[in-house]
Amino acid sequence: ESDANGPSITTLQGTQPQSKLGQFIDTSMTLQFLSRILPKLPESDPLHQPVDEALDKCLVKLQNSQKQDGSWGGGSWAGVLQSSVGCSALEWAVAAGKTVDMDALDRARGHQKGNFNAETGRASAEDSAGIELYAFAGSQRAAASEAGAARQIIEEAKREGRLEADAEYTEENLRLVGIEAPKATILADSFAQSMAQLALLDNEQLLSGFGNNGGEEFLSYMLTSESLVLQGGDAWPKWKQKMHTRMAKIQIANGSWTGHHCITSPVFCTAAVIQCLTADRDSELLRVINERDATSKPESL
Repeated sequence: ESDANGPSITTLQGTQPQSKLGQFIDTSMTLQFLSRILPKLPESDPLHQPVDEALDKCLVKLQNSQKQDGSWGGGSWAGVLQSSVGCSALEWAVAAGKTVDMDALDRARGHQKGNFNAETGRASAEDSAGIELYAFAGSQRAAASEAGAARQIIEEAKREGRLEADAEYTEENLRLVGIEAPKATILADSFAQSMAQLALLDNEQLLSGFGNNGGEEFLSYMLTSESLVLQGGDAWPKWKQKMHTRMAKIQIANGSWTGHHCITSPVFCTAAVIQCLTADRDSELLRVINERDATSKPESL
């Protein structure tokens, strides 16, 4: 029912997620949801067409509301998370088979990745409310698919005997197996960033976020879960167990989770926790994004 030309999909204003994450958060989260649903609906299903049309509508709204720097703007407590969810929403649309403005996706990724300094191991963003975790998780998620693509390309080359078994995931090796220079640089840089961030996942000071759990913390953990599934390797099982242990300690008796600051909504928090703990169940769709990054031509990057 929303205006096709506007960025919003709801007349509700001033909700917790909007005030804490950004006024367009409903649009990007709905785009993620519909992108997961559409591939599971046969064309003969009566829901297929309305879901498809709603997804298209959200995609246009999201792309049109992006700022030139790749973000979706501030005006909220932790707008870096809205921009991160917007970035990954574009990836989910790719996974659902939609034609996405790849310049918009590349700018979104670049903006998020720029919030992490691999040399210092620190993340910062002017719209992260001063909480390093939020910028860290967003930058990790933005680099994850390209990191996974680098791993995929190198591992395939090893299996085919085009690289030695101990070959590293470097720009040089990517170029040796035929990846052109601009793309090889992007993939290698994203892989290096992802590896630097992996080393920080046992840093409790970083993971504590605001100091106690709000919806922003749960959303950040969810972004990291998706990142680890996307980038491949053996980090996901360890993180999953860590999160299971962490979340079990704070689960409410009725099975939900609630926030203790900012986004306190049990609905929001429980959804984020469930997605954090089950990101591997989306691995088939996430791998579609990996495949796109591994096979796309350099000019689209």
